[in-house]
Amino acid sequence: MADAPALPVTGPRPRFRARVHARAQPWRIAAMGLAALTGVAWFAVLELDWSPWLALIGAAVASCSVLVPLRGLVPQVIARAALWASFVVGLCAASAGWNGGAGALLALPAGGALLVVSRVGRRLGGREPMMFYATVLAVADIGAHGLIAIFTLPEASSHGGLLFFPAIAIANLIGLACLRLARTPLPHVVLNALVVAGAVSDVAGVKGTVDVAIGVVALLQIVAAILAVGPAPSPAARQAALRWLRASIVVGMGIALVLGLLA
Repeated sequence: MADAPALPVTGPRPRFRARVHARAQPWRIAAMGLAALTGVAWFAVLELDWSPWLALIGAAVASCSVLVPLRGLVPQVIARAALWASFVVGLCAASAGWNGGAGALLALPAGGALLVVSRVGRRLGGREPMMFYATVLAVADIGAHGLIAIFTLPEASSHGGLLFFPAIAIANLIGLACLRLARTPLPHVVLNALVVAGAVSDVAGVKGTVDVAIGVVALLQIVAAILAVGPAPSPAARQAALRWLRASIVVGMGIALVLGLLA
């Protein structure tokens, strides 16, 4: 008599193993490692002798690495926003010469993680992919400029132009709320246009590369906000946008590397 075919194994443990195996793909592992390394790199940028509580920033970013393999929109928004914020802060820190070349140590792993996770961006937006991207950019901008505001807080009393950074965070918070709740991009567009104007006129009195980074991110937010309430882009348009996004990340990583080596 021929052996009967083995029945499929069911139960909590096999199902858990199947979910782990489905998420244990090389790109996910690489993204998680780079995200964790980004959190560790924060300790090279932060001046912990100013306040030991700043170590919580690095710990929070490192903990976001566990969100990378999750498929939900909220975990992905948080994880990607943490990486984008780290990438922007690292690039600005490298441009400003903060702690020598520490900014490059932050921008490089964050940029690498963004390049890896960008391969699944097409599947995360559902019917509103641009709303997803607009939300990620806004949350990242709020976090990045909020952190820069914390770093520059001791000098803000003598250099009023540094208040530009918390103003950017507040502007994006208001714009994102209007975009998500009222489905109107106008406040987001107007406020980020003011951010671009402030970057062009160098309100904060920082280095030109920092103003360029601020202006470019604000322009991206304007485009994302307008597209977020419009019809869904075609697959070809999304592929082209993804290629440009990856190219901009690579350029930013190259700039951070050069500035880090020069420092």
